[in-house]
Amino acid sequence: MSKNSRYQSDTFRSAPLPVRFLIARVRKIPVIRGLWEVAGKHIVRSLKPFESKWRVNQLLRRAHLSVTPRTRVLKTQQSLTATSEASRSKTYITIEIITRKLENRDNRLSEVLESFIQTTRYPERCEFLLKIDDDDDLWFYNGIKRKFKNLDMRFFVTPRGRGYADAHLHHAYLADYVASTSKAWIGLSDDAPFSRKDWDLDIYELIAGGDIFFAGSQPSDTVTQVIDADLSRPNTLFSYACEPYPIVSWGLVKKLRSASQDQEGWPVFLGDRFCFDTLWSSIILILREEHGIDIYNQLEPHCTRAPQRLSWDSNPERSAVRTEALTHFFSQAATESRRRVVANLAKLL
Repeated sequence: MSKNSRYQSDTFRSAPLPVRFLIARVRKIPVIRGLWEVAGKHIVRSLKPFESKWRVNQLLRRAHLSVTPRTRVLKTQQSLTATSEASRSKTYITIEIITRKLENRDNRLSEVLESFIQTTRYPERCEFLLKIDDDDDLWFYNGIKRKFKNLDMRFFVTPRGRGYADAHLHHAYLADYVASTSKAWIGLSDDAPFSRKDWDLDIYELIAGGDIFFAGSQPSDTVTQVIDADLSRPNTLFSYACEPYPIVSWGLVKKLRSASQDQEGWPVFLGDRFCFDTLWSSIILILREEHGIDIYNQLEPHCTRAPQRLSWDSNPERSAVRTEALTHFFSQAATESRRRVVANLAKLL
């Protein structure tokens, strides 16, 4: 058997049984068989087994969603959110995740939760708040809820909105449901498994030291380093070398909410764009350089983002959202707005 034939055979075997049966039947039709001989092997060659299997899986899940009665969809939503307003009395760390299954090759939520269980010293002291789109694969998340029923997880099913562009709004929505006893806030993604044993012990030390802190894994002179913020060049990408998964005290979050509540262009405490990690880095920089307040703590990394198929650079939609957000972020109006907010924040610290 040739290399190409073996590749096609592996790809064929990776498909679900009903799809394999259908392909086998259709390929026996003379016209289809002729077309397959001409174009089929080129199509198969361009698709890796993982890719074809993923696409078929997406198609089947969408078909399932489209034929499911609306009443059953609503019942599934109610099942997911049945405990969405309950919280445990011993919660100290809140972890927020904006997650999506459909169209997302890098959803590793199950792995994230498994790694959390394996690396966390006191998992019972942490809560997960997960935002799910109402047009997503709700049955997948029902399975997650059953599989990790011993974790304090609360699901919130809401409209998708603009997707990534509305992430700051989704995080701010979840923040309204943080447990009253929580002391620390982490914004996480569904492709970032926990990677360090007993990572939570460092946070408890910070909590013991006071209710105002910010922590990350990069050196303090790196976390606020501006990279290529020259707006004179068209289509320039620019950003802070920011902490990807900052740990923020809930006391600091509440003070930032108070400092920004009357600020035009800040509909939520996380600013007016989705890049809240960049926002936090700029806040740390302004506090240090303009107000002489340093609240940054460097820790060892607690999570490792590991996208398998998707990244900001390879996806045009994501790249466009990022470019627009950062173009606005470094504009003069947005910069002045942040300075005013941080000036208000400094008075509260």
